[in-house]
Amino acid sequence: MGVSLTNDWKGSKKNRIEIKAISNSFVFLLSVFINFLNFNSMRRFTVILFLLLTGMHSAFAIHSFVNESKVWHYKKWKQGFVGQEDKYYFYQGDTVINGITAKKMYLKFDKESNKGNYQASLYEDGQKVYCCYPNKKDFELLYDFGAKKGEEVTISNITYVMEDVEEIKVGDEALRILYLSYTEGDEKFQFTWVQGFGGESIPLNSNPKLTGSYENFICCEMDGKVVLEGEDILKAIATPKTNNPNIQVHASTLHCTAPDAVKLAVYTMDAIKVGGAHFVDGEATVKVGEAPAMYFYIVTYPDGRRESGKARVSEE
Repeated sequence: MGVSLTNDWKGSKKNRIEIKAISNSFVFLLSVFINFLNFNSMRRFTVILFLLLTGMHSAFAIHSFVNESKVWHYKKWKQGFVGQEDKYYFYQGDTVINGITAKKMYLKFDKESNKGNYQASLYEDGQKVYCCYPNKKDFELLYDFGAKKGEEVTISNITYVMEDVEEIKVGDEALRILYLSYTEGDEKFQFTWVQGFGGESIPLNSNPKLTGSYENFICCEMDGKVVLEGEDILKAIATPKTNNPNIQVHASTLHCTAPDAVKLAVYTMDAIKVGGAHFVDGEATVKVGEAPAMYFYIVTYPDGRRESGKARVSEE
């Protein structure tokens, strides 16, 4: 059974106008709906792209040492150990030296201040960081975060040996932690670098932190948020790994076995002496105070040769 329109329906001008109006409305609504879908798709795409780019920027920023969003915070003992003062290292502005664009690093003592004392200009080439100090005209190598185990790195006419390379987790990112050493006369020094953050002393000093250096790394902020703390580094160099195979760490004690040694001295990382002991039958033990904490030790031999390193002492 078929259904047909009557002549009145087909021939009615009013009905034809109504059909056209309905058709135009449908097309308009369909167009709006499609545009809505396209808009939301584009918006979703834009959001996803933004998140990807933000994540890539964040990852790059974490690994980058020369990054204007980073601020290093240290505490330094005042003369006579009568108290501590805060020190902040930060980047502000660019400069051009010998055709190379570099960022300027400053030091300030008030976190809220926007002004500081100029310290140096730095730039990165891959994983190498170069620095030009105020009294210099050329850049020199400050860090090589890409060095591999067993390689030698020469900085300021001192050749360091890369003894080991591990990883430290900072948020969702893995950073390289590098263990270095060098020998000066009869003494061997051992220390660490953290990729994107630097060494144990101030960021402009890639040399080992020795007794007599009173600056302690507290944290590094990026865009106003703490991304790395001193305790993170201590945990990364945790027991039982130490820089000297003759060192054993127990609950609140540091024990050293060295048949030829004569004396063991232990210091806090603030260069305050904790204690010392003479070797008896090749063994010496020093009880430390605060734990867990990192301590600096010096082993002295009869011929005057000394070995130094760090060990983290736990509570248990």
